[in-house]
Amino acid sequence: AIISAGIFDSFEITGKASNQPTNVSVLVTGVSQAQIIFVSPISNQNPTELSYTDVSFSVHVYDPDGVSDLNDSSVKANFTRAGEPVRNNLTCTLVSDLNLNSANYSCAVKMWYFDGAGAWNVSVSASDLLGASATNDSTTFIYNQLKSIIISTENLGFSVAPGSINQTADNFTLINNTGNYNGTIFVTAY
Repeated sequence: AIISAGIFDSFEITGKASNQPTNVSVLVTGVSQAQIIFVSPISNQNPTELSYTDVSFSVHVYDPDGVSDLNDSSVKANFTRAGEPVRNNLTCTLVSDLNLNSANYSCAVKMWYFDGAGAWNVSVSASDLLGASATNDSTTFIYNQLKSIIISTENLGFSVAPGSINQTADNFTLINNTGNYNGTIFVTAY
């Protein structure tokens, strides 16, 4: 018997089973490419001092061949900005099917406290079971500036003898930038 599973898929079952039913599973993939039809707006994001901020958003992927033709593990997102490393996630998570042809995915990308302030581009990609991929890079968001430092040992101590020159301190002060502001520190000493 020849069983047809679609335009390009066919296989043959040979032999004869005596009084036993034969179960056949067929995966039919469509010929239309998936499309990313919606990327939710991302509000301005604030860095978290000395840590990261999860930037979460939703993505809707459409396939005319139905949601069963979407490759859920292929939905990915990344953030880019000139002069900065790419920030990406490993995969977005399927939330639910919206209808017979569209699915909703939740994506989250970690932004670090030292990532540059300003506009970041959002790029999302997805593919169907045949591997035909789609990309949407029409969204941007603003990563706000964080001016933040930690000062340890705020007071310097000296053991100074009369007449000594260029005596170094007994301890030191460490100033650590814990935000994404690149500026100058002015020190006044008495």
